[in-house]
Amino acid sequence: MYGKKRKSIMKLIPPDKKRCQAEILDGSFMTLGPRKWIRCTNKPTVVITEKKVPEKETKKGSMALCKDCLKGAYERFGWNYFTVKSI
Repeated sequence: MYGKKRKSIMKLIPPDKKRCQAEILDGSFMTLGPRKWIRCTNKPTVVITEKKVPEKETKKGSMALCKDCLKGAYERFGWNYFTVKSI
């Protein structure tokens, strides 16, 4: 098993063209206790796809994002991590 690429354990979910697939923190930073991750409720405008398969995985992922979550993805991963296609 060592030194070989392992198959991705998770099944890939196809892009949802009705609802953004990003997960965001619920509440503000002043919320008492731990904040929950919730799925964004906005309508997506684009589908992003990874440019190359991440290490230890065998499939390219893609997801539908709204314009605000797309901005967050660019800030986190940069411009060269994924391709963008309008819905």
